[in-house]
Amino acid sequence: MDKTVFRVRAFRPNDNYYCFIPASPADKRFMNSFCGEAGNQIITVTAELKRANKTYEQIKLAWALISICCEVNNGHKPIGDEAEIMCKALYEMFAEEYEWQNPLTGEVKEEKITMSKMSKGQMCAFINNIINYLAQDCDLDTTQQIGVKEIFEQYMSFRSELKEDFVDMDAEGNYISIEEFRRINTISFASGMGGALELAHIVSRGTAPQFEECSWNVMMLTPEEHKFQHQKGFEEFLKVYPHLRGRVERARKMAHKLGLQPIEEKVVDFNDVKIVTPSGNEIEMNPEDFHIATKVPEDESIKDTVMSLLADEALESDWQNNSYGGGLF
Repeated sequence: MDKTVFRVRAFRPNDNYYCFIPASPADKRFMNSFCGEAGNQIITVTAELKRANKTYEQIKLAWALISICCEVNNGHKPIGDEAEIMCKALYEMFAEEYEWQNPLTGEVKEEKITMSKMSKGQMCAFINNIINYLAQDCDLDTTQQIGVKEIFEQYMSFRSELKEDFVDMDAEGNYISIEEFRRINTISFASGMGGALELAHIVSRGTAPQFEECSWNVMMLTPEEHKFQHQKGFEEFLKVYPHLRGRVERARKMAHKLGLQPIEEKVVDFNDVKIVTPSGNEIEMNPEDFHIATKVPEDESIKDTVMSLLADEALESDWQNNSYGGGLF
């Protein structure tokens, strides 16, 4: 049996017909020759469909979240077509509009994009919006909180495995500003909690001030999570929040790619540090086994270096533009 392979775009003009349009001039020539030889014979078509890099894992997570939305709004698990109805309501709330052109008539229409047509980045954005909706606007019971937390951690793990995280970029693939990053990320990357959130740098500003305003180098944490990360270092932090390991490693690789020397983690133990910020605020600290991700030259005083970095980090509270809201708990 002869096997022929060519690329086509599938199109359904109405309920009775299905069209396969050649994807390129070369495919068109090949398809013309093939159809001429095939005549009216019945042929077997094997299709390999790529869904714009969207994954089954994303679809599964989205429907699990939609199911919880049904429970919250209807008081029970979805029955009948309730999940599909809820999904359509979420499309109206969150999904982007897109244009598509009928290849036969040339007519251009605007429609809400649905899961079947979403790319990997669009699907991530859709999931992110559902999680934010559940965290900020819904009163979840204990079981629902546990369910959303599990899905949230799976989702963050999935994002950690991406070559680039969609939340760091705009629709054109450009890195967004820190202000925009704060606006669209309203829950903690670590726990999914809302409330007062702080911008946490992965490669510290003391180590690489040139990356301070880079969206790929930050994440939103609660003040307690941020403090824990600084006191214990990223290795201990990632044992508690392993779903963030990929994001941390990706930021460090990006910094190294852009010229930063490999990062070493130092442990400093000194007591009763008093810091005076430029605004005149006195901050007293008693950091025990304080971890800071930095490369400290051998001929430089570790204590002076870390005191300088601590002062730099203390300014976070002066610059912080906290956002307030709900959370997964």
